[in-house]
Amino acid sequence: MVPDLELRQLRYFIAVMEDHSFRRAAARLYISQPSLSSAITEMERRLGTRLLDRDRHHVAPTEAGRILLAHARRAVAEVDEGVRLVCQAAAAHASTLHVAYAPQLAQTRVPEIPDAFRRQHGGVRVVIQEWSSVDAVEALRRRSVDVAFAILPEAGGAIARQEVAHLRTAIVLPAEHRLAAALEVPLEALAGERLIVGPRRQNPPAYDYFLQACRLAGFTPRINPIAGSGVYTQATLARTVAADRDPAVVLHGSGAGHALPGVVARPIADFSVPLSVAWRDGDDSPLVLAFRRLVAGFEW
Repeated sequence: MVPDLELRQLRYFIAVMEDHSFRRAAARLYISQPSLSSAITEMERRLGTRLLDRDRHHVAPTEAGRILLAHARRAVAEVDEGVRLVCQAAAAHASTLHVAYAPQLAQTRVPEIPDAFRRQHGGVRVVIQEWSSVDAVEALRRRSVDVAFAILPEAGGAIARQEVAHLRTAIVLPAEHRLAAALEVPLEALAGERLIVGPRRQNPPAYDYFLQACRLAGFTPRINPIAGSGVYTQATLARTVAADRDPAVVLHGSGAGHALPGVVARPIADFSVPLSVAWRDGDDSPLVLAFRRLVAGFEW
């Protein structure tokens, strides 16, 4: 029968070996020196062999002690890691997950994911923060949020990402526009149109994707710049179309959620924007890992 040793005894033994002294090890463990000596003696009794050669000034392991020390360190480390992971998992049920995405993404399926996460992890508080893609990444770096949905051509700077979907885009048109009768509008059909597009500062990656797609389609878009410093949502663009009568490009979303009298929205047939979920590189906290798993399995 294998002798039974307690984890506490293994910790005592390791401390004596590392400090080469019963006195120093006892002080480190906050126990009396006689108690420590008795614990080591009991280990030796159970194992039937001496683990230490000791006198008043010197403590050294025997061959048996050296063998036990290597295994004791691994055993204690494994138990400590297991306890750490269990505590992390337990804390996750009472923790908060901060999720960021742009206001425009509220018109996509993105908000369904935090809702699903809440249902799966009933003890977790999910806090939504609205940031542009650029600001969401900066919020990640500042640790203001834990995960972010963003349009990112690349990550870097201690940020990791996984592309998860391609977002449909739309063109919002006056009802009398020549393209309003189409079910879908080819991107090249926008050549020559004076287009309303939200300012680049609001979402540089999506804006740049649009310009690149237009160039690949053989034209440079004529953009009607929007004045002001506000955040331009689908509703804002729809109202602008209603007032100015110029078409507006919705860089992520159908545009249908904010239709106004005299205004229609049509999908752009051959232009979509890649959406990524981003997190801090190396963040393997249970909540972030669970959220990433949910996103990876989400039916877009």
